[in-house]
Amino acid sequence: MGSRTTIAILVVTGAAALPSCKSEKKPETTNVVLHANGPDWVNGGTGAFADESGKSFHGVGIVSGVRDAAFRRKMVDSRARGEIQKTLEEFLDAVQKDNPSSESDPAEKQRFQIALKALAASDAGVRIVDHWVDTDSTEYALAQLELASFKVNLEKASDLSARSKQTVRRSADRIFDESSAEKASHTARR
Repeated sequence: MGSRTTIAILVVTGAAALPSCKSEKKPETTNVVLHANGPDWVNGGTGAFADESGKSFHGVGIVSGVRDAAFRRKMVDSRARGEIQKTLEEFLDAVQKDNPSSESDPAEKQRFQIALKALAASDAGVRIVDHWVDTDSTEYALAQLELASFKVNLEKASDLSARSKQTVRRSADRIFDESSAEKASHTARR
């Protein structure tokens, strides 16, 4: 009889606790700091963007706490270029996932992956197009790589086979459009 009572108490207690387990939609949190007085690209951040000037990858570098302005400028430019590289790596990973059987030979697949990493690491066509210094001396740099320049780099990549280049070309615009649409929806929610 004691075990039945214990089970009954557990069932009643559990049932009473269920309404408190109700899941509420929590607000989306972000670590992005919005700067009301900063240019749009500072708040837009890094990613794929399509606007009236065309399609391009943006990389936003940030450096704070460095008093030497010339050194800070070099650092922030380098970080902005690094953000472009990260964005290209994500973009090329998406291209690979979109074409899982593009290379059937494991050795060729590995060469393809290495060549894509080299393409992402290349900063050919990457330009620093703007800088902004906040009131606390935090400096921001905007690096840009136009999608058309990326495609030129792709054609020049001697370590990619014609088939590999075709694989990337076939998916590039669609994946770029998906990435920029996703970035735009995240930016709109801020």
